[in-house]
Amino acid sequence: MPVSALRFPLTIAVLAATACLSVTATAQRGGAGRSIHDTMGSLDVPAPMPHMAVTLENGRTVPLASLLRGHTTAVQLIFTGCGDTCPIQGANFAHIIAGQPASARRMQMLSITITPVVDTPSTMRQWRQRWSRDPRWQGLVPASADLPRLQTFLKGEADTGGSHTTQVFLFDRNARLVYRSREWPRPQEIGALMTRCVMRESSTGSE
Repeated sequence: MPVSALRFPLTIAVLAATACLSVTATAQRGGAGRSIHDTMGSLDVPAPMPHMAVTLENGRTVPLASLLRGHTTAVQLIFTGCGDTCPIQGANFAHIIAGQPASARRMQMLSITITPVVDTPSTMRQWRQRWSRDPRWQGLVPASADLPRLQTFLKGEADTGGSHTTQVFLFDRNARLVYRSREWPRPQEIGALMTRCVMRESSTGSE
């Protein structure tokens, strides 16, 4: 993927930086608007993560919603055997996490494999550590049976099988999906959006 493909107009970054504010404000008003079926942008009504379990790098299995709760979280879908797009996705997440101060403990990054029959907690840890050893970034392995439902929920449309998105999905501290990026979002966009969400949730006392 050429570097030029990662460049987007400044207006996209501005929209991303304000998305969390508009999502929260609309949700508080109880207004209707964008739904979980929109495939890109902010959701006017945040969508709670459905119940499903994931396995952490240490081999422990936990509900994904409980892992999301209490943090502003960026999620990406990858697989460790990918040699073209996934290394760029990993480098982008490393850029985002490196740009956040160590004190920003309520931010986290999650890379979820789309090949759970191949990837293991160990391979996910090794893949992630190629770019960062920051504990706020983890690799996760979902159950194979849950993968189609997870991909459909994240993307906002039925997964057709064999597809691999480079979108980033943002969750608030209540484990609700609030934003879907376009393909190949700039890491600066996601970092700015996460910071804005943390600030917004801190000012409103959202937990």
